[in-house]
Amino acid sequence: MKKLFTFLLNPIIRIIIVACIFIVCMVLKYTNIKWYIVLPIAIVGYVYIAYDIWIKTFKRFIKKDFFNEYSLMMLASIAAFLIFAFPGGEMEFPEAIAVVLLYQIGELLQDKAIDKSKQSIKSLLNLKPLTVLLCKNNETFKVSPDTIKIGDIILVNPGDRIALDGIIVSGDSSLDLSTINGESIPKHYKINDEVISGAINLSSPIQIQVTKDNKNSTLTKIIAIVKKASESKSKTENMINRFTKWYTPLVFCLAIIFAIIPPLCINLHSSATWFTWIRTGVVILILSCPCALVISIPLSFFSGIGVSSKYGILIKGANYIESLAKANKVIFDKTGTLTKGVFEVNHIHIYDKNINRDELIDMVAHIECFSTHPIGLSIVKEFKGTIDRNNVKDMKTIPGQGLIGKYKNHKIVIGNKELLESYNINVIEDNCGSTTVFIASDHKFIASICVGDSIKQESKQCIDLLNKMNIQPILLSGDNQQTVEKVTKTLNISKYKYSLTPIEKVNYLEQQLKNSNSKIVFCGDGVNDAPALAKADVGISMGNIGSDLAIETSDVVITNDNVLKILEVITISKRTVKTARMNMIFALAIKAIVFIFTIVSGFVISQTLETASLWIAVFADVGVTLIAILIAFTIFLYKPNQSVV
Repeated sequence: MKKLFTFLLNPIIRIIIVACIFIVCMVLKYTNIKWYIVLPIAIVGYVYIAYDIWIKTFKRFIKKDFFNEYSLMMLASIAAFLIFAFPGGEMEFPEAIAVVLLYQIGELLQDKAIDKSKQSIKSLLNLKPLTVLLCKNNETFKVSPDTIKIGDIILVNPGDRIALDGIIVSGDSSLDLSTINGESIPKHYKINDEVISGAINLSSPIQIQVTKDNKNSTLTKIIAIVKKASESKSKTENMINRFTKWYTPLVFCLAIIFAIIPPLCINLHSSATWFTWIRTGVVILILSCPCALVISIPLSFFSGIGVSSKYGILIKGANYIESLAKANKVIFDKTGTLTKGVFEVNHIHIYDKNINRDELIDMVAHIECFSTHPIGLSIVKEFKGTIDRNNVKDMKTIPGQGLIGKYKNHKIVIGNKELLESYNINVIEDNCGSTTVFIASDHKFIASICVGDSIKQESKQCIDLLNKMNIQPILLSGDNQQTVEKVTKTLNISKYKYSLTPIEKVNYLEQQLKNSNSKIVFCGDGVNDAPALAKADVGISMGNIGSDLAIETSDVVITNDNVLKILEVITISKRTVKTARMNMIFALAIKAIVFIFTIVSGFVISQTLETASLWIAVFADVGVTLIAILIAFTIFLYKPNQSVV
């Protein structure tokens, strides 16, 4: 019995059964069967399909919310049942069922759409491992992630998902981060590499020293962001809610007026009976239901957030979708956003004919291996041989300038221009547009090495597409003029500022915000750019999902360092807002047309069209809602890396 009860309450089964009852009632209506035969069948179908809506109506009444889609739908359907009792009235039982039946179909489609957009959120929730393997005293213990503390060592076997952020202290393996950043290609990680929770270990066992507890892990924060975003409302949604608060009572009053006043006060043709104007009131009552607006608009924005999170873009609220859709300027930080944020050797200029490139790199790498500076380490990385520190003597570090040491009995000086000139060594400057390291051997200048931050491969495509979209790219950087101008020339960015402090970046951004009528987006690495990220209309943190500061200050978090994701989130936002507006205009236009037609038909149009007017009202409300939901579904058709024009 319980299984039968559960089966009959299934939404799809209810819709199928009531659809059959509706067809039976329609057939009986047009075969001149007496009303007392059709009515019981119609009541059974109506109660079966509408009982949950009556419950919702009652709950709203308790909260003193009298004018809502549920109460108006119930009132309209009951009025349709009672129309036949008026002189000249007809059986409108099928129409009464149709109002609720189509609404339930719309609710089912809406639930499907929400479930689809929630798939990424649900998948994130399912990512959280319930247990982890804690390594302690050469043994492993299966424990809850909540019990793990910072500094503990955990073991992650092949096929398992990493539960907590940390650093690999033993082993190396390929990790799949597709569920975190949307990238399908696994990446190889080794000792001392940072890893984030949610990634899947693909090949070999690894031990990880935990750097964040379960409450502060990357995966936990991602889930919190998406959950919060799904609960937020955009300005359009808030406007619709305010609109329906006066729209619904107003149209309800019009329904009462047109149902009562014309028959009482106006001497009309004989067709203007109580039946005609009660029907007119019912039509207007159905039109007053704001279903298409209150369902499709939030659904559109929710879908946009869901699609974005599927591709590794976390939007903190629906209001940011609207701002992104209106953006006309995107301000970029350079390092870590348009560039890789990693120093690499760009050019080597040798001025001593007695030394070749390999010998120079060998010499410099042996001196720089004693340094922890990123520039020095980038030069060491160029050396493919084995470094023997025993060959280096008398090492000395000059803070902020460079290094001095002996290598193979040669005194080597490596550093900036000031360091070499302090030893009376004349250098040849090279305007390579990046940081230059000067090298001298035995008090003789022999070479210079240009070390710079490489531009990301996709940055040029991103800037070109922004220009095509009439969105102006602007570069703000704390780097020197030569370096910044080299990057802007390569990427075709016409507007830029260099040698800026974080405060100067904010000041420039504030000036742009005052002088712009549209929205301004700032993209940075989420650390030193935190003030600007917080100040912009929309702050986008690039490739820094492990940074607490990035998550807290930015409005959109891109979970990898692919700058093309900026184009994707703007494209998704434009599509989402366009869909929401399309639904709003479509719903209001249809309701307005039907409203005018209904009023005019009450005075001048024939009885045949009057009979059809209730069906027109059903379409204008519930039918339009169904169409609007289907339109909202189109947001899910978005595919990443589409051409943006």
